[in-house]
Amino acid sequence: MVEQPPFFSRLGHSDVETVHAISELLGSVLMRQRLRTITRIAETDVLTGLWNRNTFQRMVEDYLSGAREKAGAFMVIDVDHFKTINDTYGHLVGDTVLKESAHALHKVLRDSDIIGRQGGDEFVVFCRGIRNRALVKKKAEQIQNAWRDIVPANNAKSITISIGISLTPQHGTTFRELYNNADLALYRAKERGRDGYVLFNNHESQESDRR
Repeated sequence: MVEQPPFFSRLGHSDVETVHAISELLGSVLMRQRLRTITRIAETDVLTGLWNRNTFQRMVEDYLSGAREKAGAFMVIDVDHFKTINDTYGHLVGDTVLKESAHALHKVLRDSDIIGRQGGDEFVVFCRGIRNRALVKKKAEQIQNAWRDIVPANNAKSITISIGISLTPQHGTTFRELYNNADLALYRAKERGRDGYVLFNNHESQESDRR
């Protein structure tokens, strides 16, 4: 700070102390805002604004370790034939699809749900407190329908996705168990022709729905 006369010369000692106190307070507020911004940047995916891989995992692990009643649905989502979109329309269009994919998830999911991007065209979702299979399937269908509103270019086909789902505590109680089992279910969904979801079960006889 640089004194701008005659301002300070007109202040008494108590006034100067007040100005200093206000300046320190403002500086502290600005610093906290800056730190929050930096933290947010470090925790989110630059392209989509969703939680990045590490932050998503930490948030899910925090829930699993802290929740009194551990229930939830873990979803792994892949955009079908995303490489073809990039190759046909270019990476800028591909990036737009990923951004709109994030918007589609926000549109149908709750504020309490944790949404992240693992990288590439893979998204992950953890829906806190959900244990009902019928509700999980309804969520998956809502996500699929939201994605169908995304069209990568003029006169192009709508986007479809494949979803693998695991439930806690039925299919695991740790992040790694839930992610691995949802990923296995996703593999089954792709095997069955994509554009569908598969709910993992412990006996490898998966439940699925093609729409």
